[in-house]
Amino acid sequence: MKVLLIYPRFWPYSSPPLGLAYIASYMRDKGIDVSIIDCTFNMNKKKLIEAAKEVNPDVIGVAVITGMVTDMESIISQLRSAIPKAVFVAGGTHASAFPEIVLRNYGFDIVARGECERIFVNLVNALKSGKALNKVKGISYIEGNKLKVTEPEPLIEDLSELPFPARDLLPMKDYLDYRIGRSSWTVPTPSTTTIGTRGCPYRCTFCATNANYGGKIRYRSAKNYADEIELLVNEYGVKGIWFNDDTFTMDRNWAIDIFDQLASRKIHIKWGCNTRVNVVNEELLRNMKSHGCEFISFGVESGVQRILDNYLKKDITIEQIKKAFTACNKVGIFTQATFMVGTPGETLQDMEQSIILAKEIKPDCIQVSINTPLPDTEMVNIAKRLGKVKEFDWENQDYMEKGIIHTAEFTPDQVKKMQEKFLKQFYFRPGYVSHQISKIKSIYELKKRIRGFNQLFGGYVSPLSIIKKINKTNKES
Repeated sequence: MKVLLIYPRFWPYSSPPLGLAYIASYMRDKGIDVSIIDCTFNMNKKKLIEAAKEVNPDVIGVAVITGMVTDMESIISQLRSAIPKAVFVAGGTHASAFPEIVLRNYGFDIVARGECERIFVNLVNALKSGKALNKVKGISYIEGNKLKVTEPEPLIEDLSELPFPARDLLPMKDYLDYRIGRSSWTVPTPSTTTIGTRGCPYRCTFCATNANYGGKIRYRSAKNYADEIELLVNEYGVKGIWFNDDTFTMDRNWAIDIFDQLASRKIHIKWGCNTRVNVVNEELLRNMKSHGCEFISFGVESGVQRILDNYLKKDITIEQIKKAFTACNKVGIFTQATFMVGTPGETLQDMEQSIILAKEIKPDCIQVSINTPLPDTEMVNIAKRLGKVKEFDWENQDYMEKGIIHTAEFTPDQVKKMQEKFLKQFYFRPGYVSHQISKIKSIYELKKRIRGFNQLFGGYVSPLSIIKKINKTNKES
């Protein structure tokens, strides 16, 4: 039985779809004939249909992700006409949140919910043998016009049992060479992303991680992670890695073990990561820097403790934010601070306070998104309770370009203007320029800043165009 997995992202991006590649490698490891069509580079709908026809699969699995489903119905309709025998399976965050909508509106036969490696293998084997669908855990389907939901498939506790993602089925040369996106300018190219954990024990109201993976974190072993990095260096010539874990330093000993594993193999790469301000200190940051850390992205979100505590539930303090950025600046690690404007419960004055904090903590770059509730998050209920939601237009959500929440304190238009003001006031000030110049200690650091600023400002003259470019670049990051 042939399986085709499709990633319908029709625009260039620097990070490969590792989730789909993990499913493919797991299926291949179990003896299933699987291939991937990744639409990220040099692909349109017509080419997709022709490529799928050439594979002629029995099962077609499609990643259905919020913000990437606008044309899903037409894609599935065309694929059905081209390959009428195929069973269509939807996976991904959006499909897991809205299985009935995806089944009825987009033309899928089955939805695989949540973590899909085991689910896809069990489903394909069931389809091959004629086993009843109600015996397959973790799926939803329509039977007799009624939605059927089977019991969840347990999460994989030891992520080291998963084979490395099937990058050989992806257009890796395009990913390695692509120069737009955080993973391609914060570390040397060729660069790519990896992930060693799933889940998060924190309770942020705006984040979908808990909805997808539950409220705890699971790990690959440090040796397993180092093995993959060694493979990337040897087979793909990778010089830079972006550790795409939600919180890379949640377990400091695990992170340090990875550094030691790489050092023992004489693997010296530059890398960056996401983490939280409350799980780093100067000692750890110095260790990270000595082992190649170039860049850290911290989720700050707001400069007002009331917003952090009551509406975002970040479980961090303003003091922890300041300490983390002071330590990074002292150690010499580039930083990004991600902020969010338009949170229900926030005022325009609170948003101004976030601008003040951004200037004070001196990150090298910022991302300013508009609070846009994601499916199955607590923020959906908070937005409904504290304001009017213009529309939950899940298909066309764009957290960098438009707001959908209207409260007594702000309108979506006011939030958009505040976002633009935030970016202008942060970047277009003498203090920012002088701070950046003062941190340039080598030709390498100069080149890195040039790459970053070219992404932000390259080819644009007017302030408005620059702001749009900043938004686009941050979204791609």
